Amino acid sequence: MLDLAAQRIATLPAAVAARIDLVRGDMAAFDLGRTYDWIVIAARAFQHLIEPVQQRAALRAMHRHLKAGGHLVMHLFDPRLEFCLPDAPPLERVSEVWDPVAGCRVRRTVIARHNDPQRQLVGERLRLEAFDSSGAVVAAEETSWALRWTLRQEMTWLLELCGFQPVEQWSDFHGAPPAYGKEQVWIARAK
Repeated sequence: MLDLAAQRIATLPAAVAARIDLVRGDMAAFDLGRTYDWIVIAARAFQHLIEPVQQRAALRAMHRHLKAGGHLVMHLFDPRLEFCLPDAPPLERVSEVWDPVAGCRVRRTVIARHNDPQRQLVGERLRLEAFDSSGAVVAAEETSWALRWTLRQEMTWLLELCGFQPVEQWSDFHGAPPAYGKEQVWIARAK
């Protein structure tokens, strides 16, 4: 993801590109020695922090890196509670997409899913397969992930606890009002 972002930044005017920093590191423990007007946490990355103490540490680190009045933008999924029960099936067991970078079709198969409502965790074990134009598998691997779901009211409290004032809350990337089971897109101002 960072490589793709760097490629896109390289196509921007130099004055714009100079204002963008891409950083790889632990979002719960970083010190870059400077402040920013905006910090963006895209693609549900914040939800990979599966312990509340990690979430608070990350939000506090971001707050330290924002100028007074600076903004934090975060994207989360809004949990549909029927899919958070211990025996809930995955939303999709098998899905396929075209990978424009690799130039091939990629299949994602959910092998196993585990929900832990007590800790607000969902995890999946996946098999990823890449196919050539004839349909033959050219690469395959198994991986897993875990995310912590966060309800909107809980996110409001987390933001306020860590020095932010929520400014906007949407259910998509077009400014639609909050809606159950959609996306959570937050804009919060550092107090």
